[in-house]
Amino acid sequence: MKKAKSILLVSLVLALALMVFQAGALAEENVRVVSDAAGLLEAISDPEVTDIRLDASIDATGSGVVDVSGKTIDLGRNTISADNFTLIFQGADFTLKNGCFDSKGGSYALFIGDEGETDGVLIEDITGGINVYNATNVVLRNTDITGMDYYAVWCDENGHVTIESGEFKTNGNAVLGMSATQTDLIIKGGNFVTNGKPLVLEGNFGSPVISGGQFDTDVDEKYFAEDAEIIPGPEGGFIVCDHSATRLEDKKEASCTEKGYTGDLYCAACGKKLADGQEIKSLGHDLKEVPAQAPTCAEEGFEAYWICQRCEKLFSDAKGENAISQPAVLPVNNKHNYVNGVCSVCGQKEPNLSEPSDTGDSFLFWPALALAVLLAVLAGTIAVAGWSEGAGALAAIAGVGVYYFVLWLFRRKIEHTIQFTITKI
Repeated sequence: MKKAKSILLVSLVLALALMVFQAGALAEENVRVVSDAAGLLEAISDPEVTDIRLDASIDATGSGVVDVSGKTIDLGRNTISADNFTLIFQGADFTLKNGCFDSKGGSYALFIGDEGETDGVLIEDITGGINVYNATNVVLRNTDITGMDYYAVWCDENGHVTIESGEFKTNGNAVLGMSATQTDLIIKGGNFVTNGKPLVLEGNFGSPVISGGQFDTDVDEKYFAEDAEIIPGPEGGFIVCDHSATRLEDKKEASCTEKGYTGDLYCAACGKKLADGQEIKSLGHDLKEVPAQAPTCAEEGFEAYWICQRCEKLFSDAKGENAISQPAVLPVNNKHNYVNGVCSVCGQKEPNLSEPSDTGDSFLFWPALALAVLLAVLAGTIAVAGWSEGAGALAAIAGVGVYYFVLWLFRRKIEHTIQFTITKI
């Protein structure tokens, strides 16, 4: 039996491993692994392929405008290189992640958007300068971008970009640049290093809206989102924060006897204290009476007490002034309720009740019964023998004997009943 169980266990483990392997194989069927530019373009054009992964760095110069709608391209920590403006991604709902784009000395490494519709783009864990044109809902998350000739991020005409996190710096004109025509650049987070250059391109250009992020230089308030402010960073520089994410500290719930505290309000992003908390009055006890329980001949009882429905403490009074560990006990009272000589509560027999005695007038019973039987027999014998006169007399005597016998039975029954009744009273 033990060997059979071991075989069964091994079989189950192998079956589970096979299922996991098959699931992984099925997942891999939807991933196209490419090693060169031709393979990348082929995978992009295949409508059955949704996930593309590079297993080598490639040069995609001259690939032109490619529609990557609905696809995820994982660079696999590799690099896609292309001359300036020779590789442009457009389309809807696509992701570029986990690698580097190299401009080969050009102005920008990654171009997003062209004349076609581009919307819903996620750029994640990518390095290299980014140019966004005619593209909406473009999100930069955990990107590491350095602007070489111009800007780390250039938001061109009809470009709508949100920066969530990452590192942004420049060796060119400014960290951020925007066209003046229908552009939105929203900065919610990230670390911005100007290297002595402007944070935002000044002049006849668009302006970003900054609600978060860390900066190595002071930031002009004209770029702040509503409710945002700039505060010194804990390790130098400055932090812009709109305090939209908050947390409470030192919060304490009020109890029956102790005061509470609503908690101090802090910004979860920058740590600034935004508001002091308020004291909360103690709640007092919420008392409920537990009625007294009278003792019986079998069980103890207890006096009435009160219990707090909030903290479950016990009190001997309705005001909750006298705390107790348990209600006062009322001892067993030994007051039995006898019914027919037996206590209806505990089942104890009545100790003072004795069975009716057969002494006293019991002599009436047996002689009367014997006499009645004897005379009845004699009467029957005389009747058979033809002694009619003697039979009548004997029958009369037998009737008297039976009368006394019956009288004795009723008398004993009445005495027994009276005795039980008196004892109970």
